Amino acid sequence: MLTAVAVVALVGLGLRYLRVGRQIYAIGSNPAAAAFYGLKTPRVVFQAYVMCGLLTGLAAFLFGARAGYIVPYLAQGLELTALAAVVIGGVSVLGGSGNVAGAADWRGDAGHHRQRLVLLAPPTSPGNSSRAPPSSSRWSSTR
Repeated sequence: MLTAVAVVALVGLGLRYLRVGRQIYAIGSNPAAAAFYGLKTPRVVFQAYVMCGLLTGLAAFLFGARAGYIVPYLAQGLELTALAAVVIGGVSVLGGSGNVAGAADWRGDAGHHRQRLVLLAPPTSPGNSSRAPPSSSRWSSTR
C-alpha cells in the first residue's frame, strides 16, 4: 500500500510539474495545437508509452507478489474494473484531462463497489438462489 501511495504521488506530481507531464497533457488535449506549438509529438507519445510500460511492470510485479503464485489468468476480469476506476475517477478516455489522484482514489474503493453490486443483485440471478422467489407466485399459476 505504501508503494502504491508513493507511485501515485510521484506520477501525479510529475505530470503536473515536469515538462514531459505538461507536454503529455497538451498532446492529449489537442495534438494539432501541440505540434503547432513545437512539441515533438511522436517523441512525447513514445515517452508516455515507456512510462506506462514501466508502471505496468511494477504493478504486475506487486500483484504477483501479493498473490503468492502466478498463473496466466491471475488478473482475468480486472480490465473493466481498472477502466471504470479511471473513467469514474475523472480521467477522459479521449485524453487531455483528469488527474492521477482521482483515478487512484476510486480504484481504492473498487472492491467495495463490486461487493455492493453483488449484494444488490436481483433475486433471480444465478448464484443468488437463497433469495429466489417462491414458485407459487401469482404469475406462475396454472389456469
